[in-house]
Amino acid sequence: MDSLNLLERKILNALNNHPLDSFSSLSKRMGMSKQMFIRKFNSLCERNITKKATATFTPEALSLTRYHVIFKVANIAQMTNLQVAFREHPYTRHYNQFYGESFGCYTIFDVPQKCNGLLFKFFDYLVEQEICEEYSVYRSLGYRHENPEPFPSYTQDPKPFDIGNFISKRLEKPTRFPRRKTPLNLENITPLHLILIRDIGRNVRTPQAELIERYKKFITKPPQNANDYLPQPFLTYLESFFANRSNEAIKVAFGKQYNFVKDNIIYAPRWSFERRFYESYVYRAFFIENVSSEEGAQLYYLVKEENPPFNVLINVLDNGVVLNIKLPTYYDANFNYLIWSTYSDYKLYSLDFFGRRGIYYHFYVDNFNTIDSAWRNDEEWILNSVIYRIEERIKNGQCGVYNNGPLVTT
Repeated sequence: MDSLNLLERKILNALNNHPLDSFSSLSKRMGMSKQMFIRKFNSLCERNITKKATATFTPEALSLTRYHVIFKVANIAQMTNLQVAFREHPYTRHYNQFYGESFGCYTIFDVPQKCNGLLFKFFDYLVEQEICEEYSVYRSLGYRHENPEPFPSYTQDPKPFDIGNFISKRLEKPTRFPRRKTPLNLENITPLHLILIRDIGRNVRTPQAELIERYKKFITKPPQNANDYLPQPFLTYLESFFANRSNEAIKVAFGKQYNFVKDNIIYAPRWSFERRFYESYVYRAFFIENVSSEEGAQLYYLVKEENPPFNVLINVLDNGVVLNIKLPTYYDANFNYLIWSTYSDYKLYSLDFFGRRGIYYHFYVDNFNTIDSAWRNDEEWILNSVIYRIEERIKNGQCGVYNNGPLVTT
């Protein structure tokens, strides 16, 4: 196994906490030359430790509703088939396996607001076909915030952090949520906006000029890679976009759409790393239920305004909050005791995010009907065709083998 020295750990956390900063800016923050920073960065890339800077999107801006769903399973076969189901559903956002007292998957779906019933029918189908044992659904209210580890760096001998004082600070926070932003008008969303949501999300640092050249090539040679696939209406739009425009006009028009996406839709840019080389923490999800709106707001502001020495993401739900926390082992027990002594109704899930046991799915442009300027929410798209593909994969044995590690597709 590769190993990291202290300087390399500092570089990783500098990247993680300032994912959009230039290398010049990052090297100044760390008090080192740009040349040395680049040499160290390239070394991390060559060893496959540093990958790329990704991002997610704000579903509510696009009139999508986010659901957090806990699926419990009774055996490995169910776990394997359940992950097949997530892969086939077009509105799956991501999942993590969880382990402990019970086993299963913690999964997020971003779905159109008018198809909730069909989503629940899909969940019922999974139970009826014994792909899972049971499920619990939590609807997000659209208030979320994520804090990475604070800059300047990871250290092997971290400064003491009063985690009890951190939790108690919630009582000083506001008890009312901020005003929610109005969703964007879907009629103003272009196919290029949607392509950019996908591709900026996959690598938020890709230069605009590189994206422009890539999309020009799509016109003459449609992408063969499944990850780059574009429906014909999207290719037609790109052809029209680039036609009869000078290079300077293309740059200006493209920049407007690019900046619109980054300013209004893209959220939480972060670098992705091969974490097994350097991380020593546990990943927990605390579902705290029966929390009043006032308590939920205080927890939201606590995460938003304070800066603990570990990664924490809060999502406010219709009946509580979920805290996704990557806890160093020396904080884990204390944090669990604090949650246990503070909240009477909560569930704890230990999450696994390595290999295929934790997968993020990129934004799927085919979910949007460009003719109607609306999300595809019909029964065929959300339910029937999904069930057909799941059953075909299971029947043909295309559902992977669980080998006490990542799933390996067959």
